[in-house]
Amino acid sequence: YGALLLDLGYDYIETYLLRPLQRGHDVVSHGEKCTVLAIVGLAAVASLLEAVAMGLVLCLFVTATRLASISVISAASTGANARSTIERSARQTLALDDSADTIVVLVLRGLLFFGSASELLDHIRCLHHGTKYLVLDLSRCVPSFDATAVAALEQVAEIGKHRGFSVLLA
Repeated sequence: YGALLLDLGYDYIETYLLRPLQRGHDVVSHGEKCTVLAIVGLAAVASLLEAVAMGLVLCLFVTATRLASISVISAASTGANARSTIERSARQTLALDDSADTIVVLVLRGLLFFGSASELLDHIRCLHHGTKYLVLDLSRCVPSFDATAVAALEQVAEIGKHRGFSVLLA
């Protein structure tokens, strides 16, 4: 059993740590390096099952940390800079032009989840008080939200209600 663990540990270290480092570019992050070493170390002193469980938890943590470091807000603009692709009459276009400074458009990207929801809420809390419409463009988001993201969108609606602006999803 011990020889099997040593062989598996060496193979794991070689495949996921040494080979990527030999390629000449650091494609393995520090978190991933620590995860590999922790899995092999725990497998050597405890059991393979515990090592796999800890590896799963560490991988989820590293992934969540990496995703949270990427800004969920791709672009922020006003109605003066952002226009919909819908053709409008001259009267409607003039009305939008007159209201342009009261419209805020946030283009969101990637994954809206517990790690990025707080950034969105912080940005919305800092909107100027003349905002009447907040448009959240979700076209570049991953079409899946966790419970925290749904709660964050509900909080956005509540902030809008208290501050007097409407929230529109696009």
